[in-house]
Amino acid sequence: MKRLLIALCGALMLAASAAQATSMTVSTLFAGCTQPKKVTIAPGGGVWFPCIGVLAVLYYGPGVYGAPLPPAIAIDSIPLPAGVAANMLAFDASNYLWFTDFLGNRIGKANLTTKVVTTYALPAGGDRPEGIVFASDGNIYVSTFGNGVVYRVSASGAMTPVASLPAGHHIRGLAAGAGAQLVFGDFDDCKIYEYSPIFDVTVSIPAPCQKIYDVTIGPDALVWYAGGTKIGKLTASGAVPYDPAPGTIAVSIAAAPDGTLWYGGDTGIITGHTKVGQITTAGLAFDAPVPGGGSLSTAAYIAVRQSDGTPFFTLPGDNKYGMVLPAVATSGTATVVEYYWATRDHYFITANPAEIAALDASPPGGWVRTGVTARVWNATDEPLPNASPVCRFYGRPEAGLDSHFYSASPAECQAVIDRFPAAWQFESRNVFMVILPNPTSGACPVGTVPVYRLFNNRIDVNHRYTGLLTTRATMIAAGWTPEGYGPLGVAMCSPAQ
Repeated sequence: MKRLLIALCGALMLAASAAQATSMTVSTLFAGCTQPKKVTIAPGGGVWFPCIGVLAVLYYGPGVYGAPLPPAIAIDSIPLPAGVAANMLAFDASNYLWFTDFLGNRIGKANLTTKVVTTYALPAGGDRPEGIVFASDGNIYVSTFGNGVVYRVSASGAMTPVASLPAGHHIRGLAAGAGAQLVFGDFDDCKIYEYSPIFDVTVSIPAPCQKIYDVTIGPDALVWYAGGTKIGKLTASGAVPYDPAPGTIAVSIAAAPDGTLWYGGDTGIITGHTKVGQITTAGLAFDAPVPGGGSLSTAAYIAVRQSDGTPFFTLPGDNKYGMVLPAVATSGTATVVEYYWATRDHYFITANPAEIAALDASPPGGWVRTGVTARVWNATDEPLPNASPVCRFYGRPEAGLDSHFYSASPAECQAVIDRFPAAWQFESRNVFMVILPNPTSGACPVGTVPVYRLFNNRIDVNHRYTGLLTTRATMIAAGWTPEGYGPLGVAMCSPAQ
């Protein structure tokens, strides 16, 4: 962005926006699959989850990032031997799908081509394997809830203990990081353990939480954990906790390619209140009830497909699976209206109904509609995948300003807060929602249209936001400077309908 400043009209305050329903789909499982456990995404994009007696997969075609997925193009499954029940899955580099069998105290692997399944018993009777990952050193690693031990597993199923918790403690959550680093959580002591096979050492880090239910490596390369009433990340200065939305117990967590984190959980008290939530790059935690959970609803297990950013989840107690649709899968829920004040030569936009009504009723000689409108999504306290909240500032008259500034970039919003508090009064972090364009090209995803931002280059600071290239050209000819991403200065991407 060329500038962080911008400008508005009078001191109309923002009314609170009503929350909108999160766009989710929940589907009944296909025949032969019941009680689905933790969902896992295959390297090729298949959505896998273990069911009673089978390992099931939904195949989707390649998705466009930020766009809704078409229906699954195929469904398949791998039968398990009698008495074998899988809990969690991991893919190796040799065409095998590995799984843990908690109740059977064993692990197994299925050949993805022949569908032949081989099982291996755990070394100790009370191990109870749960977590399983494929690490960059080429080995499978398994964590046990019963005995709190981590095993390295060879291709032939031979198991070597490499790390363990104090006696009586249980491991929940297992993830593999760079350099074959392993991360796992102490369910009883709210600690995260990092094991390095290079140095053969284990380091524990306290983590503010209720219990450690799950861990992952985020897109920021930091360790994140679902800790019940706390979600947190481990930084160089220690653990940083976040509160999920009130009443939520977070039990699973997954990283998304846009830098956000997704979690699944429930209220922990009332059945039927299963939640799926998101932690934004700005550190805000949003969640929403999963529709149609039912009286048997349990915590949602979640994973994010990296190719298109789609979060998938399973509901074991309801025999269902689902996905969270991106913003572009839903029509815009609000309309932005543009106004112009001729004597000031200033433009102003708003999606707030109270402001629109007040401006429409203003006396002659002030704000007048230009006839230009755009669709956006209402500000919401629930996750709307791939959408970005638009912040708003008011330029203080005592600083020589009298204008509003909007930005869909959380980084730009924070920069204005940090650098210009005396000039720009922070009004809201989320007045409506749009999608950020590609930061290099300025391109907008399928289902959205570009909104260009221009600066008037005058001491009476003002910006104009337009979706029309002809208007953009006219403003540039009048001395305005384009701002935004890419060569055309795209500031936002709004829903096409």
